[in-house]
Amino acid sequence: MRVYRFLGLGLVSLALTACGGREGGLGESTTPGPEGNVPGGSAHGNPTPAPTPAPMTAAEAGGIFNTALHDSLATQVTGITVTDNGTTLHVSGTISEGAATVTLDITITKNPFSLSGTATIVNPAHTVVVTFNGGTGGSVTIDGQPAGSFQATMPMVPSILLAQAHAAMTAVMSPGFAATSGGSITVTPGTSPGQFTINGSDTFGTVTVTFTNLKVDLLAQSVTGTLAITDGSHNATLVFNGNTVTITVDGQNLGTFNL
Repeated sequence: MRVYRFLGLGLVSLALTACGGREGGLGESTTPGPEGNVPGGSAHGNPTPAPTPAPMTAAEAGGIFNTALHDSLATQVTGITVTDNGTTLHVSGTISEGAATVTLDITITKNPFSLSGTATIVNPAHTVVVTFNGGTGGSVTIDGQPAGSFQATMPMVPSILLAQAHAAMTAVMSPGFAATSGGSITVTPGTSPGQFTINGSDTFGTVTVTFTNLKVDLLAQSVTGTLAITDGSHNATLVFNGNTVTITVDGQNLGTFNL
């Protein structure tokens, strides 16, 4: 069980864990030779050299990293330690992803989402080092050679989603808030002080947040309505019901959390 604080509103949620997926490893094939079923056999019965493994790309390294980071946060993994420091999460340890072993030493800033630290990915053919220095761009070296970069995706886990939701609500209720180009937000004051109803959609950092009849009562410490978060790859829906919130990501119910 992990405890997360819903900053600003003074609400506390008990975050349940959800199971993340895994991807399998690569298969192998053999080529029958004339002298029998000799893997890669030649016409003279001499084995041909094994093919050189295809080079890994930065995009492939990014896919492995993003999966490993998500799985480290979404499931209880032996060998992984997650420390919640309120505004940040620190993830350290080693996790297996298919044929690759990923060693993480990453600090996540929940909002705005950014990463710092390193990850090492080792598979039977390559050693990859990924470095983050803030932001979401990871620099990649493969077998000691610079190999480009990739963009990290935000792990859709309760503590990060609640931090994103809180930041978006705080922003739109702040005096002088103006939606970005293409965004449209309406904030309607309630009949009592500290009450607001929020509708509309806008971009906040790396995500787009959509409010649907979201009613915030700061004095009563209560939130009702729906808030959706998408990063272009994954979609989360947070349904608030007073002092609880139900979180769904890509159709999977992560659970209902106390605020």
